[in-house]
Amino acid sequence: MRFRSSKWFLAVTVAQFWVSAMLVIHGLFMLISANTVGWLAERQSTLKPTYLFGLLLLYAGTITFALGSHPYLLAVARVLQGASAGTVFTAGMSLLVAGIDRDELGRWLGLVFTGLTAGITFAPLLGGIIYANAGYLAVFAVALVANTIAFVLGLLCVDPKRRQQSNMDETAQRDYGTISHGQPKGQVSSDTSSVNAMRGYDDEERFLIKPSRDRFREPADKEPSFLMRYFPSTTILLRSPRVLAAIYGTLLQVSLLTSFDSILPLFVERTFNWESLASGAIFMALALPSVFGGMAGTLSDKFGARVVVLVGFVLSSVMIALMFVMLALEAKPLHSDQAFQGIGTALMLSPLAADISLAAEQLEKEHEGIFGQNGPDSQAYGLFNSAHAAGTVLGPAFAGAVYDKAGWNVAVWALAGLCASGIPVVIFHDI
Repeated sequence: MRFRSSKWFLAVTVAQFWVSAMLVIHGLFMLISANTVGWLAERQSTLKPTYLFGLLLLYAGTITFALGSHPYLLAVARVLQGASAGTVFTAGMSLLVAGIDRDELGRWLGLVFTGLTAGITFAPLLGGIIYANAGYLAVFAVALVANTIAFVLGLLCVDPKRRQQSNMDETAQRDYGTISHGQPKGQVSSDTSSVNAMRGYDDEERFLIKPSRDRFREPADKEPSFLMRYFPSTTILLRSPRVLAAIYGTLLQVSLLTSFDSILPLFVERTFNWESLASGAIFMALALPSVFGGMAGTLSDKFGARVVVLVGFVLSSVMIALMFVMLALEAKPLHSDQAFQGIGTALMLSPLAADISLAAEQLEKEHEGIFGQNGPDSQAYGLFNSAHAAGTVLGPAFAGAVYDKAGWNVAVWALAGLCASGIPVVIFHDI
């Protein structure tokens, strides 16, 4: 009996190791690929091939995972899936932002994150239903069909950068630069103005060369640092307090959203003897408010990201702190508490994603020519997705370690304090 118990303990320990390893591998290669895409964007005329390549990586990862029968093969699959996630997310968001009016940036990014959260929430449920009724391989067949649809839509997509360049070329041929045949001298072509508006410039800034407001340029008599010589765009972004605030807010939001994955199922099972279906309902309560992502983005477009993100951090901090009373109240308000937490986290991500793009755009005006042909969005979203990937690893690891060592109440207060640390960052930095 002792031998059998030892074998069971060894099997559980090995399984826990590989589950944790798969999460770390996915997050690590998502981080690497996101920054690689940002670096390549400076040297490419378009990111559409990169986006399609990311989907091909997902094909390879899905097939490897479906056919793999050894943990090492599954680890290879997670490498491919993580690289695909970072590539598709960074290139896709850059392509999207390039074709969106800046006044509507938050709203459209809110819709993107609504879809992302819906996929993360409902995919396990859908996969379980398919597995129960059609078997193991049928789950991956559905995933490959969905990937094929995404690939076809990517092929049909028109790259906004190419469209803008085409419009500018047509305008130049028709109007001899910026002066139309039928326009009075000095009047700027409307087509060129619209292209400039898409890039975030007004006509005065576009055609009148102004002194740079560069706060980060190295002094003329000082040799540029190693980072400025080899990674100038990333260095400039990371020197901006506004960009750092958005990255830190993203790291907190994703860490909080994923931290309960590692402790909440264990807590409700050990404390209230809940089964898997009841535990899943809690996560549904946390995820369903993500449908407000588009609304949060619209509010940030109208009132600015600072107010919306601040409300999100305050609401989430309070609701997480209140979870320590669940032991006394027998979990009756747990679902409503998670729903309010979901609203708080939904108010953070799309405004932060929009603000990092606006901050990068401002830096591009101050550092003309530094960010390459595709502008700063790819590098900015590479850093944004790095924070996202880091949060998926650090959140569950931090919450799980505290819960195992100190229990539920300490873990909840630690997460509430972590969430509250975003409040002064939002208040005292120009988000």
